[in-house]
Amino acid sequence: MRTLAALTRVVEASATNAPVLVLVEDAHWIDPTTAEWLEALVERLSDLPVLLVVTARPEFEPRWRALSCVDTLQLGRLEPCDGTAIMERVAGGKKLPRDIADRILANTEGVPLFVEELTKTVLDSDLLVEAGDRYLAIGPLPAIAIPSTLQDSLMARLDRLSPAKETAQIAACIGRVFRHRLLAAVSGAGRGRLDDALSQLEQAELLFRSGAAPEATYTFKHALVCDTAYQSLLRSRRQQIHAKIASALEAEFADVAETEPETVAQHYTIAGLVAEAASWWLKAGQRAMTKSANREAAAHFGKGLELVVTLPASEARLRQELSLWTAMGSALISARGWGDPEVLHSFSKARELAERLGDKTQLFAAVRGESACRTISGHLRAANALANQCLTLGMELAHASGDSGYMLEAHHQLWGVNFYLGNYKTSGVHASQGMAIYDYEKHRHLAWGYTGHDPGVCCRSFSAQMLCICGKPDKGVQQSREAVALAERDSHPVSLAQAQMALSVVHLMRREPHDGRLWAEKAIAVCTEFAMPLLLGQARVFFGWALGGLGQLDEGIRQMRDGIAAIAATGADMGMAYYLCALARACGERGEASEGLALLEQAFDTLIKSGSSYQLPELLSAKGELLSRLDQGDDAIEGSFRQSLAAAREQGAR
Repeated sequence: MRTLAALTRVVEASATNAPVLVLVEDAHWIDPTTAEWLEALVERLSDLPVLLVVTARPEFEPRWRALSCVDTLQLGRLEPCDGTAIMERVAGGKKLPRDIADRILANTEGVPLFVEELTKTVLDSDLLVEAGDRYLAIGPLPAIAIPSTLQDSLMARLDRLSPAKETAQIAACIGRVFRHRLLAAVSGAGRGRLDDALSQLEQAELLFRSGAAPEATYTFKHALVCDTAYQSLLRSRRQQIHAKIASALEAEFADVAETEPETVAQHYTIAGLVAEAASWWLKAGQRAMTKSANREAAAHFGKGLELVVTLPASEARLRQELSLWTAMGSALISARGWGDPEVLHSFSKARELAERLGDKTQLFAAVRGESACRTISGHLRAANALANQCLTLGMELAHASGDSGYMLEAHHQLWGVNFYLGNYKTSGVHASQGMAIYDYEKHRHLAWGYTGHDPGVCCRSFSAQMLCICGKPDKGVQQSREAVALAERDSHPVSLAQAQMALSVVHLMRREPHDGRLWAEKAIAVCTEFAMPLLLGQARVFFGWALGGLGQLDEGIRQMRDGIAAIAATGADMGMAYYLCALARACGERGEASEGLALLEQAFDTLIKSGSSYQLPELLSAKGELLSRLDQGDDAIEGSFRQSLAAAREQGAR
């Protein structure tokens, strides 16, 4: 994602100097992350001098296709004159007999690749002879077998190249692009025999080569050539070859296995080696997470889970399943948001398996994740109970292993859940413990595990907000800036967006809407680039809040409403009362105090349902302000403000 985000910035920067052409070929094969990037690119380039050309098969139906700035050009079939031109080019400028040329045009139906391949099939048949500027047929037309489909034509050409056909089949199992060294390791053919076969395939223009053997890389001319060679293998033979490829990658090509574990996983999957495949899908997902490709990571973990449940019941199977469920939960947090039901399901399954196995390390991760999910979805009492269980497990594991990360993550969950319960003093104690334990070099890896963000950044962000709530706004700004600086060291997307939003909130608490808007905009940019729906919704609420403070009430209210709707769509409820309070105040500023009071009722209901007193003083104060706008009577107004002061004293807020 960082590479794609950088590419977007390069395109935008280049377009400020001159018109830019961007070409994306074969978009029907792109991965989910690249598809999201392409959609974002289309939307961002609508006002720039950029021509984006995307080629794809008809089944590619992106959402952005309906945008007004997008035109779709459906490529038609070749006219007969164009097909004839291709035939003559393949034939070296010579004409084919008219009846054979007509038969080729009829069979190929204007498909360029088919015209080219069928012409080569006819030329390779040895039933034509050169005669000056043309070819002549040796016998009558019925004696010349002209395949009726492209696949038949390609297969006929491969059949004539035996034994090079077997080399093409093995290569097709590797993929459309393959390395000479890997093919040699899998085929078992001697160097001379292999090179002869590859040379034949090159001369037949079925393969293209880059570089010199044994470091050469080969590419099948077209995906259909690769598919035809692959489909000509029996299923049992395919499985044997895929098993050899996976084994060779693992044993002899560590560079590929390390950087492309999904390739090894796919070969083991097709080979039917389920346990090995599941293990490599786990590795593939873990690597994708380190690159913030969380949707791909979740897909990899999902493939592993689909496989592992087909294994016979055993402790080894349960351990594989446990690792995959825990990892799935972490990936889905960033891809869909903490409140998504699938995230909770993943961690709940992991907790169940860890308890069955008596695996306290995995149980810690599962309980940590489930507590976070229940916090975000507003089930704070259950979340708090799990967080305290996490602390007990963390102390035991830290003592046994000497790894302080367990205690750091236990405190991490406790400062979060207590903050949203309104227990600011308790939350502050745990945040202080987190800052004391955190060591960048030792603990930075935690950003890619557990709940998917850096605990060092998080404890400073929460501490900053608590300092503001408790009447120390200057220290709050300082703490929040430290969080941003720490997040920028690794540019971990979730951690960075959280730190930027926390700084935005701190400025908004200080009634500094200009700075609040600046940091909310930065967070929106990160959340958009890395497709983080929950955090994007939160950032839009803060952005709208800042706009309202700058006098842009209409747009500010629209942004807040859209942000709140986006948050709710992820299943999250954490902080919702505060967001509704900010929206209620903005409505009051616009002269819609009754609407504001209705929103506050929703906010109070949210607190009651979750058992929280988070920002209760703010809600009561906002109620007093709105009642005063409606002139509802001094007793009611004064009562709200008195309740606000009492709640603030109880929480230690100012």
